[in-house]
Amino acid sequence: MKRWKIAFCLPAVVFVIATSYNMVRYRYNFINATIRSILMESTQWAEGFSDWSFAKIRIGMTEKEVFSFIGEPLNRGTNKHAAVWTYFLAEPDKHNCNGKKIYFDQKWIVNKIESGFKTIHIGMHKNEVVTRIGEAKCYTQFDDSYEYTWSYSNRGEINGNYDRRWVSFDRSGKAINIVHTYYVD
Repeated sequence: MKRWKIAFCLPAVVFVIATSYNMVRYRYNFINATIRSILMESTQWAEGFSDWSFAKIRIGMTEKEVFSFIGEPLNRGTNKHAAVWTYFLAEPDKHNCNGKKIYFDQKWIVNKIESGFKTIHIGMHKNEVVTRIGEAKCYTQFDDSYEYTWSYSNRGEINGNYDRRWVSFDRSGKAINIVHTYYVD
């Protein structure tokens, strides 16, 4: 009977420790920390990147300030989307828009889709998306000031699960959006 208790309790203790580690180390909420503990992740990080330094980034910082904290990004991209709608398998956390995303251009035409949408395709209008799968519970709409993004993490080679770390800047070079989440593909 004692061996059965140890065999049952040991994995539970390891799971609690792993989830707690992910909550502290990556500053994730309980749901993201749990998912990261269960699934194998495969994040490719920018050279010299640290989550502790990333946590110091604040809205309104300049490019130079961001660069001084976290250095050179893996990718620098320009914004080609006017809005992003996020769909969830479960209820979203109010502080986290981590889910499957559909991207729209200025005319509300789909111009990018993350995997998992079988009935949605590039070129569809927003109204057709709403008719097929409903409106998203979480969305981000960008104004003309949303200009470019620096990415400090990328999908690795093992699978599509990875830690996302992005900073978006407006045309004046001020940080306007900070993404710190775990993405599951």
